[in-house]
Amino acid sequence: MTVESKTVDVPHSAQEVYAFASNFENYSRLIPPQVEGWQATADTCSFKVGGFVQLSMRIEERCPYTLVSIAPDGATAVPLHIKLEIGEKGASSSVRILVDVEGGNPMITMMLKPKLKEAVDKIVDQLKYI
Repeated sequence: MTVESKTVDVPHSAQEVYAFASNFENYSRLIPPQVEGWQATADTCSFKVGGFVQLSMRIEERCPYTLVSIAPDGATAVPLHIKLEIGEKGASSSVRILVDVEGGNPMITMMLKPKLKEAVDKIVDQLKYI
């Protein structure tokens, strides 16, 4: 299953957005209220969603000014692969998030999809204010 956020124009350069997005320590300003116990270093993070699903993530790939790719860090109940894509638009940029969920229970995946879509849309909206 793939979830795609809306594409948002951000009043910051691609370089500024990339610098922010390539360090998990900055993400505390983007986290929705359903996330609990956020802990982060520049390269890894762990948190709990909805009080019951524990996730650990790591930045897998950094392509300067265009892409930050995030992958599970070890075994996880919900194997998410996330790509934050950044497009240059002069002094501003465009941003969207793609989330791929591997395998898992199809019923749980279908229930998760609308919540995941809502979360990634809120996160890209918050990038306007970094």
